[in-house]
Amino acid sequence: FHKKGPQQYHAGWGQEIYSQEGRIIISDEGRFDLYNIYFPNGGSGEERHNFKQQFLKDLNEKFEVYEEAGVREYWVVHPQEQTVLVYTLNQKGKYEGILKPYVRTDKVSSSVLPGIAIDLSKVFTD
Repeated sequence: FHKKGPQQYHAGWGQEIYSQEGRIIISDEGRFDLYNIYFPNGGSGEERHNFKQQFLKDLNEKFEVYEEAGVREYWVVHPQEQTVLVYTLNQKGKYEGILKPYVRTDKVSSSVLPGIAIDLSKVFTD
């Protein structure tokens, strides 16, 4: 989305198991942080299913932390489903989301970063 690389990046969000698997890469893009999150597959046995369930629980806890910290906008991109969910902090300090996810044919605009509009057909290519 810009010509310069990130100012810095790191793996994980403080939990070593996710850092080891490269599940979460966070890059400081200057005006915003970009989180690249690779969701585990829970279909390859009980151990991985339990790992995925714990991952989702931890992700939900982070959602609440971001909300409490006042992160004004939070995007969740699902590459396999080719969808984007956008949550925006309301005046009461709670996230509000759209009723349905954005899909490949949509353009998504940021309410926090004026002028940012992403054509999802260029993100989700066949």
